[in-house]
Amino acid sequence: MKPDEILKYCLEELEGSVLVESWGEKGIFYNPGHVLKRGVYIMFALLS
Repeated sequence: MKPDEILKYCLEELEGSVLVESWGEKGIFYNPGHVLKRGVYIMFALLS
């Protein structure tokens, strides 16, 4: 799988997950209802 495919899968299958992009990296955070500023860190992928 490519990084974008992994991110897409996580966002579609993990309810409450959100994508955060910062400093050229993309990270997946668990943040149901957007209660926290970012949420709880799940994973990140470096994309070039």
